[in-house]
This record gives sequence, C-alpha cells and structure tokens, in this order.
Amino acid sequence: MGIEIWDKSFRKNLKLNDILLTKDGNFYIVTKGDLADYPYKISKLNTHQTVSNLKTLKNCVTRKGHILNVGYLEKIIDSDQYCIKISIEYKSPSL
Repeated sequence: MGIEIWDKSFRKNLKLNDILLTKDGNFYIVTKGDLADYPYKISKLNTHQTVSNLKTLKNCVTRKGHILNVGYLEKIIDSDQYCIKISIEYKSPSL
C-alpha cells in the first residue's frame, strides 16, 4: 500500500504578468494598474476588463487558491513560462 501526497497549496504572492486560470475556466492577467492607490490590477485576459484593483501583490492568494473577486484558481502560470499568441476568428461575417 503506497501513500501519495498531493500538494494542493498555491503561492501567496503574485507577480506582474502572471496568468491565473480559475476552476470555472476563465483566464486573468496581473498587470500594472492606473490608480495611484492601487498600482496593480487583475483583468480578464480576453476583454481586459478589470475585476480587482490591488495595493500589493503580496498575500493575495489563500492556501487553497482563492482570490477575492476572481474565485478559486486551478493554476497560476508564472510570467516567464508562457507566450501569448492571438488568433481572431469571426463568428459571422459583417457586411
């Protein structure tokens, strides 16, 4: 009988340009904010709509992977571990 230990904890601190994948399948990105009191923000990746303004990137994530106004995370993709490629597909032609 073997014992497997799965670490389901998340790092508490975010970094600029981290990609956040939530359990419901949404993608968010951590970027610099526009407000003086809140220098960082979390935005939806496909719409750039801000969902949360942050004063700091420290202690934003609970051990179980929850972020206020975002929800529970599936994964945090480190800022130096991805490359974004944009593909635009039309749903229906506009005339």
